[in-house]
Amino acid sequence: MAHLYELAGAYAALEKLADDPETNDEQIEQWLVECGDALQEKAVNVGMFIGNLESLATSIKEAEARMSARRKVIENRITSIKKYLLSGMQTADITKIECPYFKIARQKNPPSLVIDDESKIDMAYWRQKPPPPPEIDKMALKKDIIENGVVVDGAHVEQGERLVIK
Repeated sequence: MAHLYELAGAYAALEKLADDPETNDEQIEQWLVECGDALQEKAVNVGMFIGNLESLATSIKEAEARMSARRKVIENRITSIKKYLLSGMQTADITKIECPYFKIARQKNPPSLVIDDESKIDMAYWRQKPPPPPEIDKMALKKDIIENGVVVDGAHVEQGERLVIK
């Protein structure tokens, strides 16, 4: 049985391997095989490692959400300040401001269409979207096969396995 500090060092090395995008699954599996623990002990260690990776992924996801929210706030602030600057330039009838760092200029947008009353638009300007193609109701098909024992040519039900760590 390895000492705790040896296991901790080995798992730290494994975490570095898992964090490295160039590490492939075979390298991690090889490390786990070389570990030499009994199957049950190894499974416990691997389960803990999975838990650590899941925790890390959750932390990254939360950080992404916080950064995304912060980015949106900054983008909205940029839009608001640009509107403020444009309004000031329009009020003062200034079309261009130049400085050594950049140039600020008012520019016309491309023309955009505004529909005031759809009922007055001639039918020549309307188009009909094609209906969506038919699709299989997989839930109803699965229910009939599983619950009612219906045999459907071209479809069957499979049941795989997954690993659950509680």
